[in-house]
Parts: sequence; C-alpha cells; structure tokens
Amino acid sequence: MGKNNNSAVAGMSILCKIHLILLAFIMIPALILVFVYLKDFSDELYQIQKDYQQNALEAVDRSIQDECNQVTNSLNYLTNMDEIKKYISTPYTHNSSNILRLNYEVSQAFSFIQGLNENLIEQITFYSFDENMPQHGNMFLNMEWLKKDSQLTAFLESEQNSGWFMNVSGDISGWIGSDKYTQSYTVYAYKEIGIKGKQLGIFVIRVKDNQLFRELKESRPQNEILLLDQPSEELVYVYNKEMKKYLCQKLEISSVQQDITKTTIHILIWTVCGLFLMTMTSYGLLKHVFRNMYMMMDAIERAACGNFENRIPEGKSRDIKKIARQFNILLDELKDYITRTIQLEEQKSRAEATALQMQMNPHFFYNGLGILQCVLEDEKKYDMSDAVTWLSQILRYNMSLAVFASLREEADITMKYICFINTFRKKKIMYTFRADAGLYEEKVPRFILQPLTENAVKYGDGKKIDILAENTEQGMIRIIVSNSGYPIQEDILEEMNNSLDKAEIPQTGGKLGLKNIAARLRVIYGKKARIMLRYTEKVEVHIIFPITGGKKMTEYS
Repeated sequence: MGKNNNSAVAGMSILCKIHLILLAFIMIPALILVFVYLKDFSDELYQIQKDYQQNALEAVDRSIQDECNQVTNSLNYLTNMDEIKKYISTPYTHNSSNILRLNYEVSQAFSFIQGLNENLIEQITFYSFDENMPQHGNMFLNMEWLKKDSQLTAFLESEQNSGWFMNVSGDISGWIGSDKYTQSYTVYAYKEIGIKGKQLGIFVIRVKDNQLFRELKESRPQNEILLLDQPSEELVYVYNKEMKKYLCQKLEISSVQQDITKTTIHILIWTVCGLFLMTMTSYGLLKHVFRNMYMMMDAIERAACGNFENRIPEGKSRDIKKIARQFNILLDELKDYITRTIQLEEQKSRAEATALQMQMNPHFFYNGLGILQCVLEDEKKYDMSDAVTWLSQILRYNMSLAVFASLREEADITMKYICFINTFRKKKIMYTFRADAGLYEEKVPRFILQPLTENAVKYGDGKKIDILAENTEQGMIRIIVSNSGYPIQEDILEEMNNSLDKAEIPQTGGKLGLKNIAARLRVIYGKKARIMLRYTEKVEVHIIFPITGGKKMTEYS
C-alpha cells in the first residue's frame, strides 16, 4: 500500500505537485487565520458587551453621585445659616428663652431645605450632645436616639467626620411605634464641630431610597443591578465611593453567543467557497503558465547576471503576455534605478567636496563680525556691539546641520533675535515665552520658532509677541506663536492653511518660512504633525507634533 502511494506521488506531474504545494501553503494559513479571527472576534464582542454594561453602570453611579451631592450641598447650605450655628452652639441653660425662639426659626430652616429637596430628602434631624437641649418632633433629638443603630454608634466613636450609611435602623427617628419609621433606610451623617474641636452634635439626613436608587429599581428583573460589598469575577461592576459598595450586574452573554454563532457559520461558508474557487483558478493558471516557464526562467537568469538588455518574449497567451510585459517593465525600472543610483553617488561625492569648501566661508564671516564688534566697542557703541554679538550667535545657530534642538535652545535664540531687532527700533517689541516645565529639554525640530517670530514681526503691529508650548491630552506638543496683528480674511486664511496642509518642499514664492516648517515637520513626523493659521482676536500660528512632557507651567519674558 505504501509503495502504491509513493509511486502515485512520483508519477504525478510537476504541475500537480506545484498545485498541491500551493494549495497546502494557502489553505493551512487561511484556516489558521479564520480561527484566529473568530477567536479575536469573540473576545471583542464579549469586551464590547462588557464595556456597554460598564458604561451603563457608570451612568448609574453618576446618577447616585449626583443625588448624594445634592444632599451634601443642601446640608452645607443648612449648616452655614447663622440661625443654625447659633442654635446648636449655644447651651440651653445659658439662654433658654432665646433658644426657644431660635428653635422655631431653625425648624423653619429645616423644613425649607427639606421642601426644596422633597423628591430626595425624607427627613433632616440634628442629634445634640447637650442633654438640656429640648427635643422637637423628629428634627432635634438627644444623642441617645442615635445610639440605637450600631453603624451610627461606630461612626460616633470614629474619627470620621461624615459618611453614607445603608440599612440604618428606624429606631433612631424618635417615633418608635410608627409604621413610617420602623423600616431601615439610607442616611447621610455629618458631625458638627464647634470651637476648640468640641463636638456639638450630628446632622442625619434620611433620603428616599426609591429616588436615590431608582436606577437600580428600574433595571431588568432577569439581570438587576445589585449593591455588593465584594463582587465576583463573572460580574461587571463599578465602585461607588459614597456607599462604599460595588454596583454589580451579570454579563449578558446570550446575545453575544448568538452573534458569534452566526458569524462563524457565514465565515466558514465563505472560506470554503473561496478555497474551492482558488483551487480551480490556481490550477487553470498554472496550466497556462507552465508551458513557457523554462523560457521565462532563462530570461530571468540572464537578468540576474546583469544583462538588462534581453527581454522575455511575450508569446501568444494573454496571461503570459501580461506577465512578460510586467517583467519587462520591471527590468526597465531596475535599469533606470541603477543609473540613478550611480548618478546620486556622483552627486554625493561632489556635495561632500562642496561642504568641505563651504566650511571655510562661515569661518571668514564670523571673523569679520568679530572685527566689526571690536571696532564698535572701541567707539563705545555698545548697543550696536551687542547687536552684532546676537547676530553672530543667531547665524551660527541657524547654520548648524543638526536636525533637532531642545525647546530651551529654540526659545533662547528667539529671545536673542527679539533683542537684535529691538536694537534698531524706537518702540520695543514685548516678547513672552511660556512652556510646560517638562518641555524645556525636549527635542524639537531645529529653527522653527525664529521664522515664526520673524513673520510675527513682519506682519504684526510690532507691539507684542507671545509664544506658548504645551502638552496635549493626545501625547502631542502644541506651540502657538501669536501677535496683535491685523485681521486676515477667511478666504485667504483657508487658502494659506490648504497650502500648508500639502507640506510641499518650497522652492520660491511667498510664505517660504511657513512652507519650509510644514515640509520639515512632514518629513520628520509624517501626517501626525501639522501647522495652521488662526485668527480670533490675535493672529496665531499653531504647530502640533508628537512629543511628551510635564504639566507644570513656567514663564519667563
């Protein structure tokens, strides 16, 4: 049986062998990709469902937070009222008649706050440490009532100043026997501290659970939202810092499983059909190509030896003609590429020689500036001497072949440029530079701030130039150069921004500096970087490119 199989394989034509090998190399990776895709697709669907429920729970959490904030804000307003402060801080035995008068005013204040929040607040009660303080309904009670609940007793003995408590006993209400106050409820407790840290009492606000937890009650019965102390791994949950509990819900997977099943069936059907079509197509293509294979291989061997003059005969077959034509085009392109490479090498050699020669030109120029500076100092023209110094430093910085510089170096050379031009102006230009503290040592493209400052001087009103460098939330740096210049028409602004978006390397024409910066940013960062003009109350140039940095803002001017 083994011999028959071996002879069958050996008797197969080379065309069939190539076809089988081709199918094996195509089908096996294709099936692996299908299963990998289905696995990733399943994980993604589960994650999408989990994220959806997570967002829903976060919305419920925000709703509870808003209700809790409403309660705390109401209590803050209440405790800041003069009548309340005076009533709870004055011992009853000191001024009992005045206390009784204030009791009415404070009761009115409690009722007023409770009425404003009647949809949420059920009752406001102050539990006083003063045993002589008269009890009034369920608004003012003695501290002994509060000790009827274990949670509030522990809160009373702790160093905690405020907190939310669930399932608080109704016995603390002061109306024992009333059905309205026998059930447990949720409260917010706040310790009122007097002079020298003396505790005066505790405010307790009882809230309406059906309003505070309405989102939980409105959840579907088959998958309701629960408040748990510790969630299990199969639950989707969000921690509520007010109640110190987790909002939990089961992950709904039934719909996800249905989507996965449908998608798997569709993908398998299309995969089988695609593989069958690929099998038939590849067999027919190989049958056509194989006749002229040796002829093409001979032409390829000659090309591999460097003979690009020979061409593959196109023949009569349409497929072979197409392949041969494309290969012949490739040979022409390779020949042109080699020719261009040789020319570029020659140009590189000439450029290196020219660069060596040009190293002497700046040397002579800086020596000339140094002589001019000495002459000006001898004539006691110190302002002009400083201007020559700044000019020399600016030129030396700009002639550097380095691609990057620190933001601090860019800011320093821009400051020197402002000082240089202010030497020749009666009305000095005001200049400020601000940046996030962590950005000063970051590397940025060299020679970008000075050209923008030159434009601001040229087209602005010459009063003030501001430069801001800041981090964005997307991990980018934004540099804004603004001046109190003249308005720019919207159509001109749009035309200029469209030109900068193309980021073509400029040859001649206006706005050479802006176009040069746009082109250099595109070369270094690709499409992640951009430059644009804006006008609101000032003319602004915005440059954005990838970088990281700190958030603390510093300024010097």
